Amino acid sequence: MRAIQVIARDWVPPALQRAMKRVIRGRLGAARNVTYQVGSTALVLPANHALPAYRSKWRLYDEPLRMVAQALRQVKPDFRAIDIGANVGDSAAALGVEGSISIPVSVLCIEGDPAYLAHLRRNALALGSQVEVECCFVGIAPGSIAEDSLTRHDGTTSAARRLDSVNPIETGEGDRPDLAIPIQRLEQILARHPSFERSELIKLDTDGFDFSILLAHEELLAHLQPVLFFEYLVECERDAERARACLEMLTSIGYTDFLVFDNFGNLLLRTGDLRTMHGLDRYLLSNLAFGRAIHYFDVCAAAEADQEVLDLVSKRVAMLVERG
Repeated sequence: MRAIQVIARDWVPPALQRAMKRVIRGRLGAARNVTYQVGSTALVLPANHALPAYRSKWRLYDEPLRMVAQALRQVKPDFRAIDIGANVGDSAAALGVEGSISIPVSVLCIEGDPAYLAHLRRNALALGSQVEVECCFVGIAPGSIAEDSLTRHDGTTSAARRLDSVNPIETGEGDRPDLAIPIQRLEQILARHPSFERSELIKLDTDGFDFSILLAHEELLAHLQPVLFFEYLVECERDAERARACLEMLTSIGYTDFLVFDNFGNLLLRTGDLRTMHGLDRYLLSNLAFGRAIHYFDVCAAAEADQEVLDLVSKRVAMLVERG
């Protein structure tokens, strides 16, 4: 078998190898799809996607985003959301859940990984015409990235190390430009989806690139001041420095309060104190060094005008805890 692989690698043109991989991946993926219920919507997921197992084991997993959406709906019934790192559309589905039913919510789903786009498009159709899909990564500068440089694990994708540069245009020898995945700034994307230019919620889940995206879009965030829901992932001192810079930037443009959830969906704290927030970095780095129980936090940030949203989420959490 190894000899056959070597021969294939040495004698089959790279473009044909990639095409064969896509065909095989597509056939295997189609055979291994599973359905998973979110509200009243049956989502189609790859069989190796971790969401069903996580939700089965941790009852509050993904609940914080759902609670933020429910709170926003009380304050702004027709709110619009941007989902950066939309994956298969599970977050878009969660945004519209009320009890056991799903109601229409306008969501712009942005996803660059071709491995999930077929599922995302299919699930977006199931959610309704108010859900739009943009096939690209969000970066700090326009460019493109080769699919081979992506890192996938349990239904998530990371390209942070490749995206985190001033001009992330990367093509290998022999690569075709039409096979590269586009990288665009959020302003460019919104120009093609003008109905989302005044979105009240931006959710990010980019496996290590959230801080960079937020920092790169300071002007847009200062103008819109949407409620933010992002992944707080710190795995080295450089990440900690970027986290501090991001929080300081958000505070400087009007964000006054932060709700922090652990990666299982439990509410840890609410604060507007940056020193308290910076303490999260030490906690995550300690977990990484001495036995990892908590991998990341989810943070919901709001400006003064949206404090009621955080109040409602806090009350919802308290009710859930009382009920057990």
